[in-house]
Amino acid sequence: MPLSRQIASELGVSLGKTEIIRFADSECRVRIEEEVEGKDVFVIQSLSYPVDENLMELLLLGDAVKRGEPRKVIAVLPYHSYARQDRIHRPGECLSAHVVAKLIESVGFDKLITCELHNETILGFFEIPVVHLSGLSIFYQEVERIKKDVVVITPDAGALKRAQKFAESMDLPLALIEKKRDLNQAHKILSMKVVGEVKDKIA
Repeated sequence: MPLSRQIASELGVSLGKTEIIRFADSECRVRIEEEVEGKDVFVIQSLSYPVDENLMELLLLGDAVKRGEPRKVIAVLPYHSYARQDRIHRPGECLSAHVVAKLIESVGFDKLITCELHNETILGFFEIPVVHLSGLSIFYQEVERIKKDVVVITPDAGALKRAQKFAESMDLPLALIEKKRDLNQAHKILSMKVVGEVKDKIA
């Protein structure tokens, strides 16, 4: 909500009125409380914790808006959940990033705007246009100031392309953390090693 308010303030517009009610069994009911016919509607919803609640709210908001016959409905996701689950590691696993992409499309969003996806490959899961924003530009000025001592580090292979692009644009060295995860236990890393020179550098 604070982000939505700030965006509305920057644009000089007011936020649309919505009613979101939670029932005792935790279901939610969503209602759009104003006229959207013929308008371009931006639904801003971070899919952060509690992820499933926020995802469901996004889908129901999208459906409620679509029923009001707007010109376009655009989903703005500052944080896109399930984006880390972008490939299948073991037999029997679901491809969560693909499932969520199809859910978002199913309610009729015309476009999606999001930033800093875990891996750009999930853009291919969408059939609607996706604008993928990078937040790296906010670091340029600070990094430029201390450039001679900086190394760009990517925490895993998934972020390698993004880190590489940033390092190349500023002519900086790149290092990679190689992680081996325990696929049978959540949040457990079996081994980790740094590939690249980081000694006496600002990472």
